Amino acid sequence: MNGMPGFTVREQDRQGWAGLALIPGGMMFCLPAFFIGGMLSEGLSLGGVAFCLIVGFFILFVYGALVGIQSCDTGLPSAIVSAEGMGVLGARFVTALLLSITSVGWFGVQAAACGASFSVMTADILGISLPPWAATVLWGLVMTITAMLGFRALSFLSYIMVPVLILTLAYTLYTVISSGNGGMAALSAYRPASPMSLGAGISVAVGAWAMGACTTGDWCRYAKDRRGLILSLFLGVALKGSVVFFSGAVFRVATGNADISALLAGMGLPAMALVTLILSAWTTNMMNAYSGSLAVSVLLGLEEKRFRLTAAITGLTGTILGAAGILAPYLGFLGLLSSLVPPIAGVIIGAWLVRIIRNRGTAKTDPEAFAPAKIPEGFALRPGFHLPGLVAYGLGAFTAWLTGSAAPFFIPPVNGIIAAMAVYMVLEKIWRYYGMEADT
Repeated sequence: MNGMPGFTVREQDRQGWAGLALIPGGMMFCLPAFFIGGMLSEGLSLGGVAFCLIVGFFILFVYGALVGIQSCDTGLPSAIVSAEGMGVLGARFVTALLLSITSVGWFGVQAAACGASFSVMTADILGISLPPWAATVLWGLVMTITAMLGFRALSFLSYIMVPVLILTLAYTLYTVISSGNGGMAALSAYRPASPMSLGAGISVAVGAWAMGACTTGDWCRYAKDRRGLILSLFLGVALKGSVVFFSGAVFRVATGNADISALLAGMGLPAMALVTLILSAWTTNMMNAYSGSLAVSVLLGLEEKRFRLTAAITGLTGTILGAAGILAPYLGFLGLLSSLVPPIAGVIIGAWLVRIIRNRGTAKTDPEAFAPAKIPEGFALRPGFHLPGLVAYGLGAFTAWLTGSAAPFFIPPVNGIIAAMAVYMVLEKIWRYYGMEADT
């Protein structure tokens, strides 16, 4: 397939919007989400937190949908779809490489956090002393094995786990609001001691899932149609994400602790706390392993039928790194790498817009565009490195870094996406104007 590994989605494997929405819903329900919500409450009123989350997750929903639509149309993951703008080698050695490293790293971080908390809670609840590294290995292996079972297992487990997590969240919220610091009156009267600007709050909200929105194609390719894709993204990302993050803010204001598992343990429900801890880490890390394995497959040029091998590589590598405790010093580096992913979405969207303009408004991505024997005119799946895409990505990544550190402005990930998209569209126009169609 023009140097790309083969990926297909059978029609019988396509899913409706309701089931598909559970997958991002599971990704959203993780302890870091509650902690970030709690952090926002330290600088914003609860009304301000709600505003920032609604705006931030709407932004994530929009560009996540623009990326996911193309995967829905073609049945292909984000890394391969990026080949239209970056070229086949660009998709392999820029997109896939970056996604592989970050997915493995975050899998290890999540596994280590789960292992450390599991070790403490089993000692308190069951009196069993399990070293954190051993607990990390245990749950890292469980998460890896389930990821190796593929998308069907991911979907099936989401059907079971996500409703349990939703009910647990509803119960915890009700208990906290009805008994914590005077209930709703105290929550509505809360004012932060160190105010944060709304712009900064929106930036935090977007940054919390900026990378995830760029890989929506990895699971959106299983949507039956674009309507289902849009609904699943809205419910699973925009709505569920806002609720989970906002719950963290409520917990932090009412109790001083945003950790839902600690709150449940304090309510005299240690078993529920332990189950919540495990399920929240499990649902999130299954997706880390799934996306990571797709990226590793593209990077190594392997067919999708070798998925179990790449899932094992992703999960086991992350587990070993997490158990060894060597990821903690590199969290800042992982965060930097994750911030460099969103501009890839800018190139993907820019290439799609160029195609729409060229085809006079026909936005549908042709599934046959990636077939070995047919690449329709107007759909540029280039065999090597495509310079406009690579330059656009580089400038987009630089813009995201610059506006996030040296010269803070607006929302760094969004700045990077917009810059990459605009630069690509301009460079592609120049590229075609001068007839430079041969890629290196």
